[in-house]
Amino acid sequence: MSLDRLLAVGRQYLFPPEFRIGRVRHAELLDAFAEVARLLASLDRSRDIEWQQKPPEPRPEAQVGEKREPIEVSFVLCLCNDLFRLRRNAGVLAKDGPETKEIRSIKRAIERLDEMLKGRGIEYFDLTGRRWDFRDVDFEPKGLPAPVPGLTEKRIAACECPLVKINGKIVQRAQGIVEVPA
Repeated sequence: MSLDRLLAVGRQYLFPPEFRIGRVRHAELLDAFAEVARLLASLDRSRDIEWQQKPPEPRPEAQVGEKREPIEVSFVLCLCNDLFRLRRNAGVLAKDGPETKEIRSIKRAIERLDEMLKGRGIEYFDLTGRRWDFRDVDFEPKGLPAPVPGLTEKRIAACECPLVKINGKIVQRAQGIVEVPA
């Protein structure tokens, strides 16, 4: 018997009798390990059966029809207006000179933000160049229409604010300048 084993057996006498570990035969120890292994295997089997019977629940963002927390309309309007201006200004910069790496990076970032907003049911639209009718509910002219020679029909010359919809409902009408035939 090694010195470590003798010290371990001796330390057992320092504990009260009800906490002492008695002598264990090698066969009993193997039986105990076999029993523990059998219990662990049965737990694994029951867990596998439970998983097969009940499919895993989808992640919260993947659930269809789930009500999300309400989005502040004022926040959405500010975000959409700023994204609209940023997109317009990046387009102007690209037209003025060669499209640089920075401009492409800005456009990609805006596209990612647009996709994220669409995923939440938020959309904004630039109505520039569209035919205009005074009965349009999604556009509000700013100031008097500007007469333009050679124009055949009324149109929206420039949007200053985009049309913003949340889940298909208009929360901001587009605003801009209207051109009419002279």
